[in-house]
Amino acid sequence: MDHSGNCALTPDEHTSQTPDEAGVRSYIRDILESEKYHVAEAVDGKQAMRHVLSEPVDLVITDLVMPEQEGIETIRTLRRELPEIRIIATSGAFSGQFLGVAQLLGADGVLSKPFSPQELLAKVADVLKSPAAIVGERRTAA
Repeated sequence: MDHSGNCALTPDEHTSQTPDEAGVRSYIRDILESEKYHVAEAVDGKQAMRHVLSEPVDLVITDLVMPEQEGIETIRTLRRELPEIRIIATSGAFSGQFLGVAQLLGADGVLSKPFSPQELLAKVADVLKSPAAIVGERRTAA
């Protein structure tokens, strides 16, 4: 269940992630793979959607600012097409102001860039053990 979208999972779970910069994708991949997550990458939201619609994933990690299809649209499409999938949104743009919007639209968790490996792994673990978000319901940070 490897994916090329935006995802992150617990050990032996399948992850797909699509942050907008190759270095950020590599950083996330290295952290997750060091904990035995299966990770697939996508360069944008459209590529991520193609991947998650063709192969099951447990979690998508998406940046909010990307080429082709922005993270907000990716979150909305994921909630419509695959409501059970878990989603973590990341952003460093505009001081992370859009992360609250991402949660309102269905992200299960958010991470403001830059984030540490420990923050990423803790968020992934938290999101994977919780039910998928309901659109319009804001989950509070644990």
